[in-house]
Amino acid sequence: MSLAIREALAPVIDWYQSDEHPGRNTVDIVRDVVSDLQEDRAASLLLTKIVLAARKHAGDEAHRIMPHIWPLIAEADKLPSMPPRREVMLRKNGYFYRPGAKGYTSRAFEAGRFPRDKAEAHVANTEGVSIVEIESMEPK
Repeated sequence: MSLAIREALAPVIDWYQSDEHPGRNTVDIVRDVVSDLQEDRAASLLLTKIVLAARKHAGDEAHRIMPHIWPLIAEADKLPSMPPRREVMLRKNGYFYRPGAKGYTSRAFEAGRFPRDKAEAHVANTEGVSIVEIESMEPK
C-alpha cells in the first residue's frame, strides 16, 4: 500500500522530499501533504468569504466594504501560510495618507499602504507624521 500511495503522490513528491535528506518515509510525507491541504482549505474558505462579502457592496456602498472584510483578513493573517504584513499606514493630524501619499482621508480603508522601512524614514524626517499598524485599525 505504501508504494501505491507514493506513486499517487508522484506529481508532488518533490515538494516534500528534500534533496539534503533523501528517503523520507511515506507516512511523514502524507502527514505533510494533509497538513498543507488543511491550511489550503482554510485559506480557500476565507478567500471565498472575503469575495462574497465584497460582492454584497457596490457603487456608493464601496466605502463600507472594508469594515466587513477586515475580520476575515485578520483571520487569514493567522494562517501559517500567510506571509507577514510588511506595510503600514501613515497618519498626519488625524488623517491618513492616501495611496502614493497623494492627499489625505479620514477612512482607514482608503489609506495607502507603505513599506515599513520607507514609512519609518519618512516619519523620521517629517514632523507630525506617525505610523499606524494596519492591525490596530481592524474591528475587534
